[in-house]
Amino acid sequence: MYFCLIMSSEETGEAAQSGMDAAKWLVNYCLDNQLKLPRWLVHSANPPGCENIKGLLTSFEKNN
Repeated sequence: MYFCLIMSSEETGEAAQSGMDAAKWLVNYCLDNQLKLPRWLVHSANPPGCENIKGLLTSFEKNN
């Protein structure tokens, strides 16, 4: 399974979602569909946010 998510910080006129929102969605999708997490890479200009996302995804991989 391949999953690609591209997020931008540009204004779109819609409510902004974060990389953490996307990571949570992916985890829930995998749980709901009994799938393993695909290979992932986090790229962010926000170091604390990047570490939080990595922590969530790593924890999910270890526990599922």
